[in-house]
Amino acid sequence: MGLKLFHITEYAQSVFLSPESQREATHPGVVLLVASAWLSLVGNWALWRALFTLPAFSAATPWGLFITLGLVVACLIGLILTALNWHFTLKPALTLVLLLAALNTHLLLTQDGFVDSPLLQRLAQDPQEVLRAVGSWRLFFTLTVLGAAPALWLWRTSIRRITLLPNLVQNMGLILLLSAVLFGLWLSQRQALTSLLASQPRFFEWINPLNTLLSLTAWFRP
Repeated sequence: MGLKLFHITEYAQSVFLSPESQREATHPGVVLLVASAWLSLVGNWALWRALFTLPAFSAATPWGLFITLGLVVACLIGLILTALNWHFTLKPALTLVLLLAALNTHLLLTQDGFVDSPLLQRLAQDPQEVLRAVGSWRLFFTLTVLGAAPALWLWRTSIRRITLLPNLVQNMGLILLLSAVLFGLWLSQRQALTSLLASQPRFFEWINPLNTLLSLTAWFRP
């Protein structure tokens, strides 16, 4: 009886966090915001390197515009990730997004491209040619540092389990918060952002993982 109770208790604790573990576990909203910040600053290294070559960043103090753009990108990524902010999808989805952003960073830095519908079509037609073009020690390094390392931290992090309805309410709250921040940034820096977007029509193609999502959306559009 005692052995049976031990196995039942052990199984329950492995599947459902105990109250003590729940209090110590990280809130999924915090994980989402940390992932958004990482993807914005580090996962979009190619974006920041490209932007710092533009005349708008050639002034002595471009930090105001840089911070604004960093927050804008983080909010956009956060809005995308909120759709994946569920207990059984958060870790796998964030892992895929981190690896995708790392792969896109490599492609943007080496080939001025990213994972889009033409690349997927080429991969389906001639996978060996595509793999030869992108495969290198630099790709391995980028995937390890920008993708695998944060994914390892993610899977080692205990995330608080939240039931369906509270999770939905919190996701809606995150969407409203990020949208309000994004709207406030637009109002405060509208002139600078408008000028930047007008001069750089490929701006959204540089943002990971928004670039791939936009391309795939256009691919599946009838």
